[in-house]
Order: sequence, then C-alpha cells, then structure tokens
Amino acid sequence: MPNRVEELREKLAQTQKELAEAEEFDRRLGGNDARAVAEVLHAKECRWNHIDGCSWEYETWDGEKPAGNREHMRWYEKAVKLIDIAQAKGISVRDVLDLREI
Repeated sequence: MPNRVEELREKLAQTQKELAEAEEFDRRLGGNDARAVAEVLHAKECRWNHIDGCSWEYETWDGEKPAGNREHMRWYEKAVKLIDIAQAKGISVRDVLDLREI
C-alpha cells in the first residue's frame, strides 16, 4: 500500500515544479520576452487545426528565436510588433494581451 505521506510529497514536488515554470514564464512575459508573448498569442488566437493546419507543435525554438520555422516565425513576428507598439504607447504588454481577450 502506497504511503500517503510519500504520495503527498510527490504531488507537492510536482506542484512546486509547475509553479516555478509558471513564475519563470510570468517573469519572461513581464520582461517583454518575444518568445513568451508569441506563445501566449498562439495559445489565445490560433484557430487552425493542430494536426494538419498549424505546425506549431512540431516546430522548435533556437533559444529565444524561432529555428526557421513558419508558424513560430509568424507568431514571433506578431509578438515583436505587439511589444514595439505597446512600448511606443506606454502600455504594458500584459495589458495588451488582457485586452485581446475581450
């Protein structure tokens, strides 16, 4: 029979890992990281079929830049434009992303 304490420790460790990942993503998003913004834009706005219409899940990143991939590059370019416009207008990128949900 599994030890309840060990089960809870495993769940806690997993939750702490997820929290650390979310905090890191939040930090990157707050720092106007174009890759993080591209990921949010894609998640919120892509309406293509992700089996054969959008290759996002099959593409890779080269650090913080798309590795020459079509979908990553398309969303990355949108993210860079959004960041540039937000900064020019004195608006936080988070606020712009929040407004895009309306």
